[in-house]
Amino acid sequence: MRERLPGTPPRPVVALAFMLLFAATGAVLAVLPGPRATAGPRPAGLPATSATEVTGMERPRRLVVQPIRTGPEGFVVFVDTARYPGLGLSAVMRRSGARWFALGHLTTGESDRCLPRWGGARDLDDTSVTSALAQVRALGGDVAPALGGPTGPEPAVTCPDEAGLTAAYRRVVDTLDAAHLDFEIGGDGGEKIAARRARALTTLKREAAGEGRPLTVGFSLRLTATGLSAADQRLLAASGPVDTVNLLVPFRPLPDGAHLRALAASIRLAQAQIATAFGLPAGEDAWRRIGLTPVLRETADLGLLDARKLAGYARRRDLAWLSVRGARPALDVAKVLVHALR
Repeated sequence: MRERLPGTPPRPVVALAFMLLFAATGAVLAVLPGPRATAGPRPAGLPATSATEVTGMERPRRLVVQPIRTGPEGFVVFVDTARYPGLGLSAVMRRSGARWFALGHLTTGESDRCLPRWGGARDLDDTSVTSALAQVRALGGDVAPALGGPTGPEPAVTCPDEAGLTAAYRRVVDTLDAAHLDFEIGGDGGEKIAARRARALTTLKREAAGEGRPLTVGFSLRLTATGLSAADQRLLAASGPVDTVNLLVPFRPLPDGAHLRALAASIRLAQAQIATAFGLPAGEDAWRRIGLTPVLRETADLGLLDARKLAGYARRRDLAWLSVRGARPALDVAKVLVHALR
């Protein structure tokens, strides 16, 4: 059965926008067995940005200070700009409390092999996107563009030279004022491509540091029963300045919670592989560098109990963030996920 609130009357337009935008986003991993993450300082998150948070006065949604952005955190709402061109991100923020969005997908085409576009078709500076970004940031949130993915290749695959690739990434950062770039590689590999991407990203991060701006980089990679594939482990090791890895996990329920136990085992393997690829010192784990994104086939794949377990797991492991893609989670499930890492 699908998870629904029985007897719930039709919701207002804002609630509908919230549920629709969660269609392309996701939930998270919860109370799977595992030890608590090693204690230590967590990277700085978004500071209080509304008048209510800063002064205690009842003036929500008025920008007081710009957020200090270090990368996605909490629950990250994924939005496919091709399916939801109207976006409506600020309505989702007000309804759910979510602060971070991932917007997909920036890809290139044959006409301009170094020009990333939304879905390979809409201009990078499309006003529906840039105005939505401005509204999100005015409410204290932020947006991370996702490059590559199922709709086409990211610029490193099609742009033939390093200078052109660096310019393409710089255009994304400058146009969207992006503090985080996510790359969904999806088999677009090869040592030359990985090396060209790594050099371009190193240049961009050096420029950002020189200007006092934050810029972090994440890769979205598929999780398998043995953690990351051998090819993805080599990719990480060759990719230079990668800060986080978002694990994309096909999520299918099995009897007696077998899917959760298998998922926990796979993530433990991936954590060790990521630590090795990043060259972390012995004894230092990589949990805080990991985002978790279950990919749902249908709404019923993620029920309320599993959502609570996933949220608990994410808290104990101190994961960087949770998200969901594929089918939308039920509204009560989505609310559990949004508040998982607060």
